[in-house]
Amino acid sequence: MQQRLFAEAGPVLEAVIEANPRNAEAWLALARARQGQDRRDEAVAAFERALREDPALNEALFGLAQLLTRAGDPKAAAPLFAEFERLKATTDESGRLLGEAELHPEDYGRVEAFVTHALANGDFGLALRGAQRFLVELPEDSERHLLLARVFREGGSRADAERVLRRGLERFAGDEEAERRFEAGLRAIGVR
Repeated sequence: MQQRLFAEAGPVLEAVIEANPRNAEAWLALARARQGQDRRDEAVAAFERALREDPALNEALFGLAQLLTRAGDPKAAAPLFAEFERLKATTDESGRLLGEAELHPEDYGRVEAFVTHALANGDFGLALRGAQRFLVELPEDSERHLLLARVFREGGSRADAERVLRRGLERFAGDEEAERRFEAGLRAIGVR
């Protein structure tokens, strides 16, 4: 019964992949379906493709490592299991820091800790969403504008960082300390 379901899923998943070959989740589902059909080589290839499309897809890392271990290749599986554990720890810490920031959005230190952690782990998208989300919470806090500019700068978007800093200068005109910090931010990205 289960074999039949996996066999039926294959063509559906292949159609999804044909429409969007960069869909890591579809590749992962195809890998699971092939694994369920005992089509090991195809499952390995689909797991590997899922990881090419999204190297942080932890379920694919774990699935491939399990498959390799069961196939008698624990040596090839070991680095995958290690990366799985590293990503899981990073994700757990990100979750903890996000939870603290969500519970205390008025506490800039917690917000900054979450965004800094995301940047340190190369997750620009998560850092950007966090910085934007917590700026919306307290738009009158100049620190949050500066944090958003920092995320753009570290993410390689100098133009967006400049835009945020210039808007900050306009918004906080008259606040000498804020103006000084926005000017310093502009100098740091080579605008001033």
